[in-house]
Amino acid sequence: MIHDFAVTENYVIFPLMPLTADIDQIKSGGRHFQWQPGLDQLFGVLPRNGEAADVRWFTAPNGFQGHTLNAFDDGRGRIYVDMPVTSGNIFYFFPQADGRVPLPETLQMTRWTFDMNKTGNSLEASPLTDFMCEFPRGDDRYMGKPYRHGFVIGFDPTRPYDFEKLGPPRPSNS
Repeated sequence: MIHDFAVTENYVIFPLMPLTADIDQIKSGGRHFQWQPGLDQLFGVLPRNGEAADVRWFTAPNGFQGHTLNAFDDGRGRIYVDMPVTSGNIFYFFPQADGRVPLPETLQMTRWTFDMNKTGNSLEASPLTDFMCEFPRGDDRYMGKPYRHGFVIGFDPTRPYDFEKLGPPRPSNS
């Protein structure tokens, strides 16, 4: 599933998380989305002046990418995309395909670095925060360009989410 994307001066980046839909399951009244813990994260990188055949695919271990904060490229083939990332499914209300409900994961702002000059489909991940966060927002004047500041909603793990007061139902394996 694609939830957000990023744009630089020279590229458009499409992060795809391993959250899938099964049309036959939907037709039979099942859930719309299922987490696939055996699938990698995928990132499609398309030159802004390119065509569909020009997309280059990169992979990262299973995880969830949140909303993008910003992205930029250095004009020499290196692309940087900043977004919250987990090592698994953050959407506990979308169970895995086998029916298990994963526990909520923590999000950490991460910088993905794509090197278009290298062969292969690997990329680098570097943490930018040491706290849980999501819903990033950057200064529009710097979108697609190098920047110094961004804003996020931080989460305090000492104050866990109150399922009884706020819902939805608590995950079955918590």
